[in-house]
Amino acid sequence: RRLGFAAKGGSNDEPHNHNDLGSFVLVLDGIEVLCDLGAGEYTRDYFGEKRWDVFCVSSFGHSLPIIDGRGQSAGCESRAENARCAIEGGSAVFSLELSSAYRCPGLLGFRRELSFDPTLGLSIVDEFLFSETGHSVVERFITRNPEALSLERARSPGTGQDSGMLRVEASGSTNAGCAASGQTAAGPEAVQPSIELAAHEHREHDGSTRLVTSLDFRYTGIGKILRAEVSFRL
Repeated sequence: RRLGFAAKGGSNDEPHNHNDLGSFVLVLDGIEVLCDLGAGEYTRDYFGEKRWDVFCVSSFGHSLPIIDGRGQSAGCESRAENARCAIEGGSAVFSLELSSAYRCPGLLGFRRELSFDPTLGLSIVDEFLFSETGHSVVERFITRNPEALSLERARSPGTGQDSGMLRVEASGSTNAGCAASGQTAAGPEAVQPSIELAAHEHREHDGSTRLVTSLDFRYTGIGKILRAEVSFRL
């Protein structure tokens, strides 16, 4: 079993830019389990004012969070900060601060850390800091091969049973007493996300149409701090 992984930082002001800061791909035995859809069909809208509505160009078409219904914004002011990459105990660890990419009122901070072990799998930890309670976060993951994922509470579309190669687990914790200063008034509370699978129409670069799947973990009822953890394990 061979696992491959890559992730990116940069800014959302690159040539042929997609809004994809902090996105990644995960490949198992040559199968792109979590994917980057790449370049879509080149149309007038693709290079016009509607560019950011194109699914594969927007952050909604990447394995990235959706915060209060919002995705990432384009432009040089949207950029990854404090990026760090290191090898720790056999794992490649990549972390970066991404709050500038989201124009979400009340979002004070968003830090993503990805830890990849080629013998075990990938773990993602996202930490969000808000100025007040009442926000929602959806952890979205994009795949062309949903049959390669196995979930405890959701089934691969059309199969009726788990047939995956990678086990997916998600959890979270929140604390409504956490302030921007980092002080806490109470201990952390567990938050269990709901799971949603949805199909999206994607126009490939050659003009063909394909359905791709989003796997969404929705966190609601969170406090000022949310720590969301999702893992993809052999």
